[in-house]
Amino acid sequence: VQPKDEYLSFSDSYGLKKTRTTIQNPIQVQDHVLAERKRREKLAQRFVSLSSLLPDLKKTDKETVLEDAANYIKELQDHVKQLEGLLGIRRKNMQESVITGKRSRLSSSDDNGSCSNEPNFEESSYSPCNPEIQVSASGCRLLVEIYSSKNCISLSKVLSEMKKLGLSIISCSTMPFADTTLLVTIVAQVN
Repeated sequence: VQPKDEYLSFSDSYGLKKTRTTIQNPIQVQDHVLAERKRREKLAQRFVSLSSLLPDLKKTDKETVLEDAANYIKELQDHVKQLEGLLGIRRKNMQESVITGKRSRLSSSDDNGSCSNEPNFEESSYSPCNPEIQVSASGCRLLVEIYSSKNCISLSKVLSEMKKLGLSIISCSTMPFADTTLLVTIVAQVN
């Protein structure tokens, strides 16, 4: 059934004016009312669902539910930003930068015990008198691990060089590994 078009006339200050309006059938009106009722029921169900998610909700009218939901979302967003900032700070403090496999030569010919940190690229394999040094940094602390053959390095020279570099030694340990290898572990802090 098609709606009927009718011309209704209204009078205004200038005279008569014709306006086109649509008049619907009762069946169309009833369908529209049912569709609108379903839409309102869905909306009411969604407000109930939303209100059940909000903590400490005192009123359940639509305005209060929407306002409290917006405030709660803002509060959660702020909390997420704080946690991300805290996590970023922790990651920055705990981030380790590791230098692996960098070989440094401890000079035994120098009387004052200087240490050369220049990479030794001429030697392709590990030699007994060329220790392997690995440094890990976490914040202002350093973990230095030295792998060398026994009697090849002087621990006192290593520690004095670290002090010259402005590092304060927190702990130092040596551990023999097999019959020929020595592992020196030093924890130091940057002053």
